[in-house]
Amino acid sequence: MREPGTGVRETRIGAALPYDGAVTNYFPVAEPEWRTLSPQLVKAKLAARAIAFPILTAIATIPTWIFAGWTWGLVVAVGLIAFFTWRISKVRPWCAAYRFALREHDLLVTEGLLQRELVSIPYGRIQTVSVNDGPFERRWGMANVSVNTASDKDVTIPGLPTDEAAALRDELIALSETHAIAL
Repeated sequence: MREPGTGVRETRIGAALPYDGAVTNYFPVAEPEWRTLSPQLVKAKLAARAIAFPILTAIATIPTWIFAGWTWGLVVAVGLIAFFTWRISKVRPWCAAYRFALREHDLLVTEGLLQRELVSIPYGRIQTVSVNDGPFERRWGMANVSVNTASDKDVTIPGLPTDEAAALRDELIALSETHAIAL
């Protein structure tokens, strides 16, 4: 609750905190050493979409054309092409916005363009760390690192070079063992 005219807000437990009305920056840019994804991830995602989007457009357009006429088929095709073009245009900015950092006691992962999200995973809460890859990742020498925790918030760091993904997996396992919480 904010005391009128004092610039101080009171928390539920009664401690007064200075409040200047400014929005706190929850996404620190300079403090941790942020790591970015591989530039090859953009190529892999674009290649996957270049294969999938024409197939999906044909699957949706041909039955529409047959059963509803060529005008509706054309409307569906144009709509899907516009949607897929928009999706393709967001690949590069999404890959640039996805970052992660290893700090002293936790792993930070931030992603998102319009709605940004910052996830902090304490090393002591990490249960498993796995590395996986698909055909497009293998083609460009990349892998994904998945971090599973005791909570429902698991993260995947996509598109790392395979050697960097293996090194990150080993580093996270070592850090989770060092910071393990005794049960």
